[in-house]
Amino acid sequence: MATIEGQMFEFFDSLDFFLSESFLEKYRYKYSSFFIRTLQLKLLSLMSDNKTIQTHKLSAFLSTKTGISIKVVKEFFRETELESELYPMVLT
Repeated sequence: MATIEGQMFEFFDSLDFFLSESFLEKYRYKYSSFFIRTLQLKLLSLMSDNKTIQTHKLSAFLSTKTGISIKVVKEFFRETELESELYPMVLT
């Protein structure tokens, strides 16, 4: 069983990647820079407010804000493993 310190390190390492320029570069052609930046800003906002968000609320927010369909947003979540990588910030 992983220690709490190990889990925290993995979470912050994943968060660092999701907020990085390399993440933007990797996914911007498939999903758009605006979509990735909107996600990154939302993650920063959640961190600054010390809040969590459920995946269905995050997908609705991203779809509304960027105009990308919920289906495509959910595909992005699956492709990036967002739910498992950013747990406990993003809840299922």
